[in-house]
Amino acid sequence: MESNVLLSVKNLNIRYKADRGDVQAVTNVNFNINKGEFFGLAGESGCGKSSIAFAIMRLLKSTAKIDSGSIEFSGKNVLAFSKEQMRLFRWQKSSMVLQSAMNNLNPVLTIGSQLIDAILAHEKISKSEAIKRVKKSLEVVNIDKSRIGSFPHELSGGMKQRVAIAMALLLKPDLVIFDEPTTALDVVVQYNIIKRINQLKKEMGFSILFITHDLPLMLEMCDRIAIMYAGRMVEIAPVKQLLNQASHPYTQGLLKAFPSLVGPKKKLSGIDGSIPDLITPPQGCLFYDRCYIAKNDCQNTPPPFEQISDGHFCACYHKLEEGV
Repeated sequence: MESNVLLSVKNLNIRYKADRGDVQAVTNVNFNINKGEFFGLAGESGCGKSSIAFAIMRLLKSTAKIDSGSIEFSGKNVLAFSKEQMRLFRWQKSSMVLQSAMNNLNPVLTIGSQLIDAILAHEKISKSEAIKRVKKSLEVVNIDKSRIGSFPHELSGGMKQRVAIAMALLLKPDLVIFDEPTTALDVVVQYNIIKRINQLKKEMGFSILFITHDLPLMLEMCDRIAIMYAGRMVEIAPVKQLLNQASHPYTQGLLKAFPSLVGPKKKLSGIDGSIPDLITPPQGCLFYDRCYIAKNDCQNTPPPFEQISDGHFCACYHKLEEGV
């Protein structure tokens, strides 16, 4: 029986070299993304979200090192791929829309030439055929094909972001990673782009790893959401279960930090304190100093990341029984 799992991250550990010592950016992270799934990865800045994305694409900076773990794509370990295998993997099997991708377009080349180059670098087809593909790709993201000759500065921020999405979808990959794809855009443009991404996923059947600190946006779009804190996974659950039965105090804190658009008004509350120093992290639970249900046993050993119900995983010794 064929597995429905497309991507499987197992016991992933990533550290960065720094002047004061090594930063343990990602610690024992485990999760799967199924075929056709919209999977969200949320957490505050510096929690390790983008490091995981760059590890999947093997694009980590030279100061970063993957100490252990595996990243399996369709059952094959990406971390063991040769340079040629990675060249074929990137864009054909998995592609990525970077944070502020609209600023990563080459300002001295037309968007058409950049998209055409991407196709010709991976496929042996004629330039005329590549041009046809590019025009079709632009129309897929609601950009008129006549814009193929435009330079990036001639496009709005939302259009440039859609060009980046068109580039990511050019070779019809099985997985598309979106790393904060709408951070620099206003909320109306943001909504339209995310809505279009979801439509394209349904039409083309690819899976999505959607990375952001915007939890409300994820709750609207994702099938499942994983919550990270200080390099560790603290909770994974289907969207409805996470919204109504969040079990980790950090997840509940995030959910209480944004207003509801319906129902009675509630007082918003933030999460006091800040993340621990990941060069010299504490021995126990990394959320201990900010947690309102912490007890003495939380200081000694990090809580295991374990299943608490069907599809719901949490790392907490004193899990909350009711959601927010």
